[in-house]
Amino acid sequence: MIKAPQTRRRRDVSSAILILVSSVLKAFGAKQGVVKKMGNGVQTSFWEDTWVGDISLRERFPRMFSISIQKEASVASLRNLNGGERWDLVWRRRLFVWESNLLDELLMIISPVSLSEAVNKWVWRPEKGEGFTVKSTYALVSDMIIARGSISQEKQSAFKAIWKCPAPSKVSGLVWTILHDRAPTRVNLFRRRVIQEEGD
Repeated sequence: MIKAPQTRRRRDVSSAILILVSSVLKAFGAKQGVVKKMGNGVQTSFWEDTWVGDISLRERFPRMFSISIQKEASVASLRNLNGGERWDLVWRRRLFVWESNLLDELLMIISPVSLSEAVNKWVWRPEKGEGFTVKSTYALVSDMIIARGSISQEKQSAFKAIWKCPAPSKVSGLVWTILHDRAPTRVNLFRRRVIQEEGD
């Protein structure tokens, strides 16, 4: 039997984790820390995607977005490589002086970006300057659950205490599922339509 190379295995695991995290964040209506790692810029929206900084250029420069005639343009389509790298941004009218200042700020932010032949990738950085960690993921999702008021104060305290106790991880996991009413009881199995009747 031929085993997959270690690097490929790690890449597959990383992709699976990112998909799982993206699903969780989507379920909570959040995109915190999700950014695009720039490649060729073909599939990256210049205004809508977060590809420089922590927010999209549309959010950072709403005035410039409102007067742009390239609202749906990709990063690649606006990057002109002829005669040196520059950005081809077109506006529906002449800019006011204060808008020109905004444009200077915009260009200062995007000018250092270089495109490559690689495909763009979505990456998730839950904390600034930090890559993916179980701790940061756990903290983010926990904060979302608590913020939504989905668990009581008593359960919040119990929830935090679970992972601090010296019990084996399997025991902690079981307590966690019970606390969140996720244990495969007859009632839950019936609710999920795994069984037809609660008495089956």
